[in-house]
Amino acid sequence: MPEIVATSPFPNRKAFEAYAQQYSLLLPERQSAARAGDISGRRTGSSIEYQDRKDYVPGDDLRHIDWRAYARNDRLTIKLYREEISPRVDIIVDASLSMSVTEEKRQRRLELAYLFALLGRKLQGQTRLYHLGKNLQPFHDPLHLLAVKDGRQDTPLPLLQASPLIRQGGIKIFISDFLFPFAPHDLIGLFSGADRILFIQVLSAFEDTPAPGGSIRLEDAENGQYMDVQLNPATVSGYLARLNQLREDMERLLRVRGGAFACIRDDHDPAQMMTRLLEGAAVGV
Repeated sequence: MPEIVATSPFPNRKAFEAYAQQYSLLLPERQSAARAGDISGRRTGSSIEYQDRKDYVPGDDLRHIDWRAYARNDRLTIKLYREEISPRVDIIVDASLSMSVTEEKRQRRLELAYLFALLGRKLQGQTRLYHLGKNLQPFHDPLHLLAVKDGRQDTPLPLLQASPLIRQGGIKIFISDFLFPFAPHDLIGLFSGADRILFIQVLSAFEDTPAPGGSIRLEDAENGQYMDVQLNPATVSGYLARLNQLREDMERLLRVRGGAFACIRDDHDPAQMMTRLLEGAAVGV
């Protein structure tokens, strides 16, 4: 597997390197813009690995006729070979201030970026990472996230709309808390030309399941505005209903497009994170 040099190690690095050896990115059903390469796809193609055969029809490549089978049963059949691809993997890492409201949330983001970068490079494909803060900046090593400062960002939609990330083909992986204003259909629609889309939501434990209590001041990490609320059962219930509806909408829209959605909490350990990714079909064995 191509190595990412860890100049600034983080606590769970070895665990995720082991997971990257054990698991893989699931390849899309279609690869509209993949390069020929070393990874076996699900379709037939032009490799030397025999996969199946079919009856000959006019227009088929005569070079692939199975003459030995013809000698046995007097039927012209064509050998089919497994397609080889080298998919392009684009990993978008939300670098807005809300992604570091806790140090643990910031660490989970780093670990996910590191894991998916390893999995992408394991495919021998073109793997690119993008830091999505005030600007959209490409970077090579996910450990770059240890040094970079997060920036204020009301919504990433304008940056994404103007970026090369919406180009046709490839696997798009978006790591974010998805707490900015957006309509799931519009955001997912930006990547409609992708072969596969993965949305990985990272939330703090409080963002995921706030417990009812007394008065609390909620501050927007992006613009500094705050609101005093009474964290009573009705308030919490309304928030959780909206959050769950958002997740259901994203998961449904992604599933229709052959994609996947998973949610990670900042108090998850590496094993719990991998369980969530496997359950959401973001990775596979």
